[in-house]
Amino acid sequence: MNAEDVEKIYNTILSANITDKNAKKEHVKIIKSNVNERKSIIKKEICPKCGGDLVGRNGKYGFFKGCSNFPKCRFILK
Repeated sequence: MNAEDVEKIYNTILSANITDKNAKKEHVKIIKSNVNERKSIIKKEICPKCGGDLVGRNGKYGFFKGCSNFPKCRFILK
């Protein structure tokens, strides 16, 4: 990459930053809410990607929980 490409990428990243404090707080609040919702879905042993059941499986590297809709959905929980 040359200096112009690096400058374009840098300016793109800067323009995408949230500068308003209230907007940034709201953004962080939404992200935390999404993470907590995902964790609660996983605790119920439901796949957060497709809604299928999480089932126990034995793999090459040991036991893990994976989506029952494999191979369409490849979600795994170690």
